[in-house]
Amino acid sequence: MRRRPRRAVPLLAAVVVGGCGSPEREPAPAQTDAATASPERLAPGLLLRIVTVRDDPAALASALVLLEDPSRDVRAAPDLRREGLRAYRVDGRLLEAIDRAVEPLTITTERRSMGEPTDWSIAARSSVLTEAPDFAGAGVAPLEPGRPALLVRSWLEPAARDGRPTVDLRVDLLPQWRGSNRPGVRSPLRPAGLESLRPVQQGLPLRSLAFETALADGESLVLVPERPEADWAAIIDSILAPPPEPADDLDEMEEAEDPDGPDQPAEDEASDEPPPPPPTLGTLLLGPDSGRGVRRILIFERSRPTPRDLSVAAGTPIDR
Repeated sequence: MRRRPRRAVPLLAAVVVGGCGSPEREPAPAQTDAATASPERLAPGLLLRIVTVRDDPAALASALVLLEDPSRDVRAAPDLRREGLRAYRVDGRLLEAIDRAVEPLTITTERRSMGEPTDWSIAARSSVLTEAPDFAGAGVAPLEPGRPALLVRSWLEPAARDGRPTVDLRVDLLPQWRGSNRPGVRSPLRPAGLESLRPVQQGLPLRSLAFETALADGESLVLVPERPEADWAAIIDSILAPPPEPADDLDEMEEAEDPDGPDQPAEDEASDEPPPPPPTLGTLLLGPDSGRGVRRILIFERSRPTPRDLSVAAGTPIDR
């Protein structure tokens, strides 16, 4: 039987991830009210949910630690972590638990019905011009100042589970670095005629950081911005650790008798706070380095396919 060709469903709206800082910004695309993304209006395929939460590292660690299971990491997760992004494939039950845990921190939730964007479309981008992170670990030469973006493409494809034909939702994600949009500035990262180019041509694709996954029915892809050195389990342990014991009376008496008082660190020594860690692709794109005290968690979900969708994707009729 001839397979019916795929048709891409246009992207309804791009997600703009902004922050304060430089006044130079890209024009914001039209926004769609989250309430309009009702089940009746969802196109089969990909649904993007953007959850904006308060940047509370301890509370987020407590809410998201359930994700830290090697079986849930998508391929290339170690490289993503180094660049400040953590990607997990989760089932419906775990996603519900994460939603409940994150709810007290949630500020807003947006939904975008994306259908099957078989060409690269914008999932998220930053409007703030910033210095480029060090991508040396990803095999990328130093870049000029610009803006990070995240592109996505997706389609239904036939699969087999437990010996039975079914359909998966293929999801590809591609980080990108975009150049300056100052008038008169010529940049290889921002070519002439930018508005007429496809999104993948509007900047430098960081292909060494691209990754893909296939979502079975009921599965979702969760993308969390987090500093590479952050250890959620250790953060929780520090919260639960008992407070330090008070000093012994003998120690207090010795300090009281010492005319010079307790030893004080020199002004130029380690009493100074350590410098903040350098920003990464993920933290610049989705926070917390966007400067607004928030983070954005991206959840790529499946719009539940109908029997007709399964038939179209698999190229075979389905018994009713």
